Amino acid sequence: MLGVAARALLLCALVPGVALLLGDLAPGDPLADVRLDPSLSPDALARLRSTWGIDDPLPVRYLHWIGGAFQGDLGTSFRHQAPVWTLVQPRMANTLRLTVPATLLAWAVGVPLGIWSAASRRGRVDRIIGGATVVLLATPELLLALGLVALALVTGWLPVAGMRSVEGDAGPADALAHLVLPVTVLALGLLPTVTRHVRSAMQEALASPSLVAARARGLPARRVLWRHALPLASAPLATLLGLSAATILSASLAVEAVFDWPGMGTLLLEATLAHDGPVVAAVTTLSSLLLSAGVLAGHALGALVDPRLSREDA
Repeated sequence: MLGVAARALLLCALVPGVALLLGDLAPGDPLADVRLDPSLSPDALARLRSTWGIDDPLPVRYLHWIGGAFQGDLGTSFRHQAPVWTLVQPRMANTLRLTVPATLLAWAVGVPLGIWSAASRRGRVDRIIGGATVVLLATPELLLALGLVALALVTGWLPVAGMRSVEGDAGPADALAHLVLPVTVLALGLLPTVTRHVRSAMQEALASPSLVAARARGLPARRVLWRHALPLASAPLATLLGLSAATILSASLAVEAVFDWPGMGTLLLEATLAHDGPVVAAVTTLSSLLLSAGVLAGHALGALVDPRLSREDA
């Protein structure tokens, strides 16, 4: 567990440096938008470059950013000329508004499907569920999103962009309607992974000598499945729960761009196009922290259920 935490901290420390380096390598000027202001003189632009450290060497900017981050200061956006945290905070909440229900939905559907598939191993149900998971695994979330957007545009059943309608009813029902498509795409992207892992864990549990003996003694199949096999399979599934939250967060970046959802993914895209280094560094670092938190939570849950996993991670 400590080894996993150390690797996660190392990743989070390296990410802002890589983000700043890629920003240096990208063509363009971070102050391109600011230059459009006719009231700014060349001297004023030079002072801005000096104040924001745009021309400082990369190691200096990296250490300055890390030092500020430890004090809660993520820097100032070049484009918006505002504290980065004020831009990131609402976008992070919007991203979690997508990823949390999508994760819950994927697990609520994937766990029963995986158990059903394991219970009917090599049967018709198992083949149907297995074929569906293969198709979903082979379909990128971006393609799923575009397909659902096209369907929604043809039918007019659901909104395809933003968090709320500009006109008409903007109440809770409207907000929920805007959630349906992006949450569905994210859930469908995670669903086959959950289903296959549940099926594999349940089949391994059902093949254990104790459960084989229980079935031989005539215990009902339903009781063996739910009261004995499921607890045995809970350790790897607990680990997968945290990992799936991290996976769905990374997938949300592309989904947000398709549905014009004002989350961290669209903020990262806008900042990258505008060469807004502090925002890019902040978004990538916070995303890494959330990903690492998901991984650590998964390992902690797995170790809580099965202490042997904590010794294996040491």
